Amino acid sequence: MKLPRAHHLSSEELAGQLIIPALSPGFMNRESPEARKIFQLVRKYALGGFILSGGHPADVRFWSDSLQRESKYPLFFAAKLGRGPGFNFNHGTTFPHLLCFGAAGDPELVKEYAAVVAKEARAIGLNLIIGPPLNLAYESKDKFVITDAFHHSTEVVKEMGTIFITEVQKYGIACTGKYLRIGSINQNVPNLQQVLVPSQDTDLAAFSEAAKYDVKGLLVRYLKKSERIKTSSDEQIFLKKKLRGEWKFEGVLFLEAKTLESNFRKRKAKNQLKSCFKAGIDLILDPPNIATTYELLLNMLNEDENFRKNVEQAVERNFRLKRWLHKHKPVQIHPNRIYKIIEHPNHTRLSIKVAEKGITLIRKSERYPLSIEKYNNAFHVGFSDFNDLPRMLNYFQQRLTTLFKVVHLFVNPDLPSIKDISSTERNLAIISLCFPATVISQSRVDFGTINKSILGFYKKKIPIILFIFGNPFIIKRLRFIEKTEAVFLTYSDVEASQRAAFKALIGSIDIRGKLPIKIGNP
Repeated sequence: MKLPRAHHLSSEELAGQLIIPALSPGFMNRESPEARKIFQLVRKYALGGFILSGGHPADVRFWSDSLQRESKYPLFFAAKLGRGPGFNFNHGTTFPHLLCFGAAGDPELVKEYAAVVAKEARAIGLNLIIGPPLNLAYESKDKFVITDAFHHSTEVVKEMGTIFITEVQKYGIACTGKYLRIGSINQNVPNLQQVLVPSQDTDLAAFSEAAKYDVKGLLVRYLKKSERIKTSSDEQIFLKKKLRGEWKFEGVLFLEAKTLESNFRKRKAKNQLKSCFKAGIDLILDPPNIATTYELLLNMLNEDENFRKNVEQAVERNFRLKRWLHKHKPVQIHPNRIYKIIEHPNHTRLSIKVAEKGITLIRKSERYPLSIEKYNNAFHVGFSDFNDLPRMLNYFQQRLTTLFKVVHLFVNPDLPSIKDISSTERNLAIISLCFPATVISQSRVDFGTINKSILGFYKKKIPIILFIFGNPFIIKRLRFIEKTEAVFLTYSDVEASQRAAFKALIGSIDIRGKLPIKIGNP
């Protein structure tokens, strides 16, 4: 495939090639006003590609094929598939969070998982995966946590990250390692626009290792003020010197535009965009406003010759990746093959296998395992920041109803509700905690209530089994876990993780997961 040299492109084409807007490709008639607007975007702005989410896989495939035919230049079709296509689209195999892979400790599972992601992504027309995460699992002093990671260990993240990259790119799909988290650009400090200030969760070793394995891109995310961590001047790393020089990284640098502080108010956005491209950024991912971003870039291209040279270098790197994608593009399968590939039973079984190998027992009493069959009544108490916990944990709840004669479900109960529970020798308390990967200190749920609930069951001599579906760092906020019979971490609320939790409850699987995060002694 022949593409022109970047300096032969017009300013309009250069500006458009730097932008990858978001698109949710649901069903719509090709001649509908909504569809025409999407086609017009491609023609008017000469966009570099799209980042896709939502929609049925068949819709995604239709739009990736149709938009590619509409575009003068090849398009990137990207998606964030950290938990498999089923997490980002209406259908597709969904896997537990990556920490579950770290807990399972089996590199072969990562390789098989990467192959599934690549096959399903290719089937629906994607050519770029925003992943894998190359950060370390981490919790800061202000309770900001990183759970979108394989492990807290640099060596494990390097190994699993490079396995994922190598396997996916074998299928002709490019990987973009994430997140290279950096301090915000400040125009008041000379040359700081070229400086990367790593936050404490970022171990650059995993990113440099990915560069050695020819990862095709890296995703840069600026820290928000609430997340920023002060670092000393000797930790500042020049992006061009480190990535392009020392690491010999020749891939594409994507900027997650939504993390820019200005939210694209024109004056600030212009300064920030200029600084970003001087520093070596190649593509703007999901800008808040396509027209504003395009206008700003176009004006700077026409006014600033140095900026134009930076952009031409960026477009050359983008075109280099598009040539690689074309060279490695597999024979395009028939669209109906989607129904033979997406959610294949082998893929689903792999997800279940990961969940079962990763589930981790971090606390058990002397009398555990319990003889579950002797309990008639179960009090299933769920605490969560999510609004629809019964739907999220529906599989687990339904399985409990097959095990006990009576299952009482309480969602974010108050303490009087717990105190009113009667005590008998045939009662069992199952507590499910489901919290997102976010700032724990901003949780809407009072952890004091959770702790007092645990203590309340204990005082009533009702045995307690605790499951954490999701963010495992909340274990550090819990007291009285020594009052429980067992505490399990599943790292996720997907159905595969709920299946593993139920099997752990009844003792039908071996529990071998190893803790992939640092939490000290809870």
